[in-house]
Amino acid sequence: MLQDLGFLAFTLPHVEILVPTKKPRGEELTREQQRANQVLTYRRLRSEHVNSSVMLLSQRCAAIAA
Repeated sequence: MLQDLGFLAFTLPHVEILVPTKKPRGEELTREQQRANQVLTYRRLRSEHVNSSVMLLSQRCAAIAA
């Protein structure tokens, strides 16, 4: 499960929570941490696009049915 800071208290048993690594104050992320954050960003972006498409489709169906 991809998770952002808005849902830190939400957990499910037997589900791996994926959260990007935050940059420490005054330091930089390692190359591995940067790459892991990029992978998570790509996965989150794809999920957001699917969510947006579903929402638009449901709005169009509701408009047609009205």
